[in-house]
Amino acid sequence: MMGAAGAASGPTYVDDVFSTYVWEGNSTAGRNIVNGVNLAGEGGLVWTKQRDGVRNHYLYDTENSGYALSSDLNSAKVSASNRLTAFNNNGFTLGSDSDVNQTSSDYASWTFRKQKGFFDIVTYTGDGSANRTINHSLGSVPGMVILKNTTRAASWWVWVSDSITNLEGQLNEPDSFDSQVIGTVNSTTFQALYTGQTASNRTGDNYVAYLFASDDAQFGTDEDESIIKCGSYTGNGGSASSTNDINLGFEPQWILIKSSSNNTQDWMIADTIRGSFAPGSSYDNMNYLRPNKDQAESGTKGVEPTSTGFKVRGAFGNTNGNTQTYIYMAIRRSHKPPEAATEVFAMDTGSTSSATPTFDSGFVVDAAIEDNYFHARLTGAKSMFTYLGDRGEQNDALSTWDSNLGWAKSYNSSTLSYMFKRAPGFMDVVAYSGTVTGNSDSQTVAHNLGVTPELMLVKRRSGASDWYVYSNALTTPLTQKLTLNEAGGESSTSNAWGTSSSPTAPNANNFTVGYATGTGFISAGDFVAYLFATLPGVSKVGTYSGNTSNAINVDCGFTNGVRFVMIKRTNGTGDWYYWDTFNGIVSGNDSYNRFNLSPSRVTGTDYIDPLSTGFTVTSSAPAALNASGGNYLFLAIA
Repeated sequence: MMGAAGAASGPTYVDDVFSTYVWEGNSTAGRNIVNGVNLAGEGGLVWTKQRDGVRNHYLYDTENSGYALSSDLNSAKVSASNRLTAFNNNGFTLGSDSDVNQTSSDYASWTFRKQKGFFDIVTYTGDGSANRTINHSLGSVPGMVILKNTTRAASWWVWVSDSITNLEGQLNEPDSFDSQVIGTVNSTTFQALYTGQTASNRTGDNYVAYLFASDDAQFGTDEDESIIKCGSYTGNGGSASSTNDINLGFEPQWILIKSSSNNTQDWMIADTIRGSFAPGSSYDNMNYLRPNKDQAESGTKGVEPTSTGFKVRGAFGNTNGNTQTYIYMAIRRSHKPPEAATEVFAMDTGSTSSATPTFDSGFVVDAAIEDNYFHARLTGAKSMFTYLGDRGEQNDALSTWDSNLGWAKSYNSSTLSYMFKRAPGFMDVVAYSGTVTGNSDSQTVAHNLGVTPELMLVKRRSGASDWYVYSNALTTPLTQKLTLNEAGGESSTSNAWGTSSSPTAPNANNFTVGYATGTGFISAGDFVAYLFATLPGVSKVGTYSGNTSNAINVDCGFTNGVRFVMIKRTNGTGDWYYWDTFNGIVSGNDSYNRFNLSPSRVTGTDYIDPLSTGFTVTSSAPAALNASGGNYLFLAIA
């Protein structure tokens, strides 16, 4: 029997042990899928499925190298010599087989690396004894065990620790949980019950068990975070406008769900790469695949990630049938601190060909700005104008966010896009629905920035309202705001950031909103917030004071200057200026744009110069950027 490798030295993040990766086939053998997961050194599992066609699910693991299993079939393992051909130290290699790499077909993969507290693989040969003890190396009590006889046709058995009566379901069938082939499960062993020809310990047959942990808090920077959780909930069969909230303690990127009490409801897999979007009156479809069926990807309004878990909406039987019991496994979203700004911020002009993605970043994009339009993965095929307060989010020509290396539009575009990846200490995106009912009421909104936000851009999604901007640099931050779609300076607000009598400062875990149409009013519907903070060497949120007679050197602590900088005067009128090195932050003229105006790049001015540690505001800059007595807020990215 073979178990998990030991934990690597130093903190382990979900990014190190799990990946959702999508690609378009090209029929070329030897194609490397680079997802950053070390399978060659640690071992693990790769699960693949064609998204746009009828084709089996295939599971490849390092204990059965060269073979594949299908979750939608009860078949024995089969040769995979031209499917997944190698497990690498940063992903895996594909062959040319149409099961994984047919030209112009779309595929998804989910990779699980062996790691104590997360995932283990165990193989064994049956001996026919009852209640046989099988050792494992997960290091904690499993939350879910998936077991398969690899020698012959036999069901996939799924045991979940939180399931009522400890019965099992079958991954290859929609059957309810009504059998038992796995006995006592603990932190070092599980029992294989010999109960028949196709059970868990037939003499001479080979078996594989995939063991998944639950809520083992040993990950992250301080090694106190869990990255996987298994559990159950009861469906409420609600209307499309109501939700059923499940608290995980973290925001998920991948969710497996099955009704354990209904024998007709399919298994479901949703993830944020393929599309699982935030709440809203016009919320988008969740794209799901069914492990027990070979069907192509479909969409329904079903699962929505939140900052602390997920919601299931409506009466969709596979996720929220009234009074049905559901089991789930959820995996935390990427949460690894960046080591360089290039890991979380990129710029690219769009492709004028049919290449996908339209804008290339080199990382999974969570938010993008293009021509003064804000886009976010969590809000789907929508966009919001930075210069308009008289409307909410608009349907956009955005075709898909399902890319690991950028984002795509459904039309060719030669414009410039700024692309952001959410990361601790740098930037976060939160989509939420308002719940505030009156002046004496407030709402606490959880976020995953990990530090206190220094700059927050908040916008109503479901209707007209100004952009509300929180900055800790304002004279009285809790009773004032800036407005992204206007040039005016700081203005008073009695209830944007809590109740009028007791507004509340944001902290490392949440921020507070109040009875304002732009931040939290229940009848205003849905909102999105973009949060920024200072991360040394990556980003800087700061201030400077103007001096009409002199240039102002702004030290951001960077080593190679800035690639992007936004500046706004806070104590007087001034546009929301921004520059980037794509269009030149040089010693001469630099073109700029302004968020509060319809996009139109201005050239022929020299208001900003490069500085090795940040940027310089020149003495020729207008009062909106450099006036004696002027106070200025900036966001800079290295």
